[in-house]
Amino acid sequence: MRMGSAEILSLVGIILGLLAVMLLSYKGWSPLLVAPLGGIIILIFAGLNPLTAMFSEFVPRVSNMVTSMGALYLSSFMFAKVMNDSKSTYSIGAFLGRIIGVSHAPTIVIIFSMILRLGGAEHRVLHGLLCHRRVPVLESELL
Repeated sequence: MRMGSAEILSLVGIILGLLAVMLLSYKGWSPLLVAPLGGIIILIFAGLNPLTAMFSEFVPRVSNMVTSMGALYLSSFMFAKVMNDSKSTYSIGAFLGRIIGVSHAPTIVIIFSMILRLGGAEHRVLHGLLCHRRVPVLESELL
C-alpha cells in the first residue's frame, strides 16, 4: 500500500514534533510549553488549523485529565508530607538496612524507593530523601 503525500507530510510532522519536544525538554523547557508546541507542529504538517484543533480537542481533554486526576495527586502529596513529618521514611530505611545489611546498599535504596512510591511519596520527596539528606540505609551506626 502506497502512502500519499499528505500521509508522508503528516509523518514528517510527527517526527519533527517529537524531536522538538525531546530537544526542548532536554534544554530545560517546561513540559507545559513544550507539549502544546509539539502538538502545533504536528497539526501544521497535517494541514489542520492549529487554533481550532487546540481549542476543540487539546484544551478540553487537558481539563478533563486535571479534574479526574487532581484528587489523586492531592491525596498523594498529603500522604507523602505525613510520611516525611512523622519520620516514617527514616524508619523504613533503617529497618531495611538492619534486615538486608549495608553491603547491599544499592539494592536497599531501590527497595526503599519502591516502598515509598507505593506509599504515595512523589519523586521530589524521594530525591530529597536520597540525595539531600542522610539516608539511614547507608549509615553504619543504625545497622
